[in-house]
Amino acid sequence: MRGFFRFAWVCALSLALIPAVGCSDTKRDGQVGNGGNGDQTCQSPLSDYCEEPDCPTWDQAVEEAEELGRPRCDGFLDIYSGPCGDLKYIFIGSLGGTIEYFDASGVLVAAERYDDVPGYCDETSFNIWYGPIPDCMRDSWNIWENFCKGSGYEYCALVSDCGSLDESECLSRYNNLQCWARWNNYVECIGEGGSCESCGAEYLPEWETCNVENATVEWRAPNVASE
Repeated sequence: MRGFFRFAWVCALSLALIPAVGCSDTKRDGQVGNGGNGDQTCQSPLSDYCEEPDCPTWDQAVEEAEELGRPRCDGFLDIYSGPCGDLKYIFIGSLGGTIEYFDASGVLVAAERYDDVPGYCDETSFNIWYGPIPDCMRDSWNIWENFCKGSGYEYCALVSDCGSLDESECLSRYNNLQCWARWNNYVECIGEGGSCESCGAEYLPEWETCNVENATVEWRAPNVASE
């Protein structure tokens, strides 16, 4: 049930603002994402986000991300997990979204919500923090898993039959947040009965172009050890 309401909230972010809450003068520490206007940081206690026993654990957040990512994201949502210093996080968002941070034991320690308009703290901030602001950097090029796998994800075993790469390499290309949709088109084509040659000719050039365009930042294979 918590997942349903949070998904509905994410989908509605671009249509309605979340009610404003109190602000803090605490400055943000090097976080990726939208900041407030000026030097103020919009911050609230973690209890305003959730209270036990309703706060998600890491395992519950992963399960929810997997459920949301199984339908084709179609560019509407980004859903992925990764490290942030000693913490780990799950990002679910589009024009607006949420990032939940967990400690090594899987306990939620902080959360951030953001929007593409300043709808927080009396409409002075694009985002709000719940709990302490993590003193770490999220790196979207070093993720653990991209949950937006599309309907073609299950066909990586068939792609390995094409002889160009193995199943694990196919899966790693899904974790390229910049180019995964183009790769998914290729894999899905094969899964729907297309040949290696025809699907490759139609879709691989798009993926290669995207990969080259994003090669300015070194790609690192995802760290699959989330604990």
